[in-house]
Parts: sequence; C-alpha cells; structure tokens
Amino acid sequence: MQLAKKQLGGMTVFFILLVLAGHFLAAPVAARLVEDTLQSPALAGNLLGDPATRTVTIYLPPRYDEEPARRYPVVYLLHGFKAKNHSWIKPAPAGQGLLVQELADALIAAGRIQPLIIVMPDGSNSYGGSFYLNSPVTGNWQDFISRDLVAYIDRTYRTLPQATARGLAGHSMGGYGAVMLGMRHPEVFGAVYALSPACLVFAEHFLNLQWDSLQSVANLSDRQQFPHLDWRQQVIIAIGAAVAPNPNNPPWLFDLPLQRQNGRLELDEAIWQRWLQSDPSTLAEPLRANLSRLRLAFDMGRADRLLPQSRQFHARLAQLNIKHVYEEYDGDHGNRLRERLQDKTLPFFSDYFQEMGEKSP
Repeated sequence: MQLAKKQLGGMTVFFILLVLAGHFLAAPVAARLVEDTLQSPALAGNLLGDPATRTVTIYLPPRYDEEPARRYPVVYLLHGFKAKNHSWIKPAPAGQGLLVQELADALIAAGRIQPLIIVMPDGSNSYGGSFYLNSPVTGNWQDFISRDLVAYIDRTYRTLPQATARGLAGHSMGGYGAVMLGMRHPEVFGAVYALSPACLVFAEHFLNLQWDSLQSVANLSDRQQFPHLDWRQQVIIAIGAAVAPNPNNPPWLFDLPLQRQNGRLELDEAIWQRWLQSDPSTLAEPLRANLSRLRLAFDMGRADRLLPQSRQFHARLAQLNIKHVYEEYDGDHGNRLRERLQDKTLPFFSDYFQEMGEKSP
C-alpha cells in the first residue's frame, strides 16, 4: 500500500512537470527592445557641434530570434520637440506613458497587427529638435532618416527592404517630419501617419499662431539665453535653423522672415519665400505626384491649437485630389497619444503592409 502511494505520487509529479513543460514550450517568446547607435555621414560637421553618432531604440517582435529566416516590415517613429527616442518607451504619471513595446506586444498577441519592427531614432539637437530637415547648421536630418538610418536598419536587422514594407509616423514635430519625408521620399516610405502634426501650414503657424514669438526672437542677441527661453521661442529658433540656415548670421545662424520698417517688425517677403520651401501646404502642389504615391493619414485633437492648420492642410489635399485620411478626435495635443498609437497608427500600418504583401507576386 505504501509503495502504491509512492508510485502515484511519482506519476503525479511527472504529469505536472509534463504539463508545465508543454506550457513553457507553447508560450510566445517575448519581444525585446534593442539600444543601438550608428555613425551618420549626413550629420557630420553640423555647425551646432551636435554628435553625428546617434542612438536609436528598436522594437523586435516576438520570436524574432527563433525564426531566423523570417523578415519583417518596419515602422519608423519620429518624436516631438524637446523629446528623445526614449520618450516612446518611458512610463509616465497617471498611466499616460507611451510604452510602445507594451502596446505592440498586446496588439500582436491579440492578432490586431502583424509582427513588425519599430524603429525610434533620436532626433534631438542643441536647439531642442531637428525638424528632420537638411541644414548645414543643424545637420542633414532628412538624409539621416531616409538614407543613413534606413540603410543601417536594413543591413543590421531582418527587414523587408522596400517602400511597401516601410511606414513612417511621428508626433507633433515628428508628425511634421513624417509628412515632409514622405512627400520627398515616397521611394523609401510607402505609408505615413502623422499624429497631431505641427507646422502643416506655415502662414497659419508662424504668421498667426506664433507671430508674437517670431517677433520676440528678433530681439534676442545671446545664444546663452536659449535654455531660459519660452518653448515657443525655442521652436522658432529650432525650425529657423532648419528651414533658413545662415552660417553668417549669429547668434542663431539663421534668417528670420522679418525686417524693420519705421521701427516696426514686418514680414520680409524674400526670406519668407525661403521658409515656404519647407512648408507642407506650399509643397503639396509641386509634390503632388509624390503625395499620390503614399498611403497618407493624419489626425488632430479638437482641443489642439494646431487644429485650424490641420483643417487647412486637409482642404488643400482635397483640392488637389490627393487621397488621404484625416480624422479629428476629442483631445488636445498629447493626452490621447497612447490611445491613438494603439487604436489607429499601428493598425493602419499593419493593414497597409498586409495589403501590399497580398499584391506582391
């Protein structure tokens, strides 16, 4: 009798171990984040003295290491002004952290999106943000994203190296950068989703919304003042150095579109035309063919100060018969960003990748 009990106990332990082993074998292999760096020729020699070696955070989906023959589509995420690549993965008070890994893991596990790679580069600089444009002052950030970064990711990770398997998204300054990069490089990025994008219509943004800040920057004379300035003034300096660089115009090394007339600051039309060469609304018509190649979407909260220009840009695209998706929601500039990423942005790209994959021979 005692022997039978011992045998039964042994069998029970055996079956428990067997069940546990099966559970662990069946459990999905966790995704992971990779911290990487790359040396960018496009950013070398910028006049701000910012490093050409840039950090990038990369999300690799579940089973990436266990399926070495599998390749994945890629979403590039561009952060906003005065943020960094880690802004996408940090927790925050009141549960508002973006936590991209957590969002992607849950969406993949639920079958709402396909496994994909997410690339989050650092686009910050000494002026708070690069705006992802080419400039001898701040560096050639457009080339960094569309050439250096994409090439590095494609040769280092198992991507599907074609435009139809690349998406580009961003928030605020990053949303502006996503629109501009998509407009100029549809051969690199097939789909764009801009979350609360800034600066879509320069006339609205700078001659209306930020006119006072534009004028106040004209009275600044010391670069050491920058850390103590209002963020709106910092935005003017950051984008000015990107859109109208002038290495011979200290202290900020760019040209403001202002001139003094009878003691008053008025618009300098010649310099303003230089600024408009980086204005999405102005470029929409000459780059209409490029825009028509994109799967394009953008959104804006109804409580966001940027709402008027997003509506104007939407109307401009509609006037030019450029297909796009525009959506407004109840929220401000950032309070629903996590939700939008989860419910709109990542599913948008997954649907696009799946559709393009089905069309491939």
